Amino acid sequence: MSTVTRRVGSALPATGTREWWVLYLLAPVVLVGAALLAFPTLVYDRFVWQYLWGPVVADAAGQPVTHEGIRAVRGYNAVNTVTYLAAVVYSLPGLRAYLDSLDVTYDARLAYGFAPIIVAGGAMRALEDIGLLGDYAVLFITPSIYFVVTAVTVLSLGVGALARNRNIGSIPSIVGLVGSVEILRELQVRLVV
Repeated sequence: MSTVTRRVGSALPATGTREWWVLYLLAPVVLVGAALLAFPTLVYDRFVWQYLWGPVVADAAGQPVTHEGIRAVRGYNAVNTVTYLAAVVYSLPGLRAYLDSLDVTYDARLAYGFAPIIVAGGAMRALEDIGLLGDYAVLFITPSIYFVVTAVTVLSLGVGALARNRNIGSIPSIVGLVGSVEILRELQVRLVV
């Protein structure tokens, strides 16, 4: 191990501590915020809009869209693919620390508990594809839908751990329940409309 690696390792807080979570969650916000303040047109218009958010809006609109004279087209491109990959890689240590803090048991029951959330994600995307989500369509287009499904999953894991710790349920049952409720709510909304 090099001297630089040891110095950086000793300067960072231990994984999973409160200080680590603050640093881990605030670092990207501070970096992006500082870049937006320093170079708003370059960062938002020429990067976020053109390559990240604009393609999602264009997909929802079904045609290319323009913002401040910058055209965005639907679909993936090299820039957003690399950006999404970087976001996933960055999220892995946080996800690992979160799951370790919940003391999650990885077994078939947990996998079955995830099934309704997976079905709900696919169902929501299908509802968007046939045009039934209206103004909320941008939330159910890739990559936005991944953030929505991930948020529901992370929240349900936390609620499941809380229920387990209070002896009123288990993580797999709560995860499955949350996914089932999402499916039923979407079906109810679509059947009533």
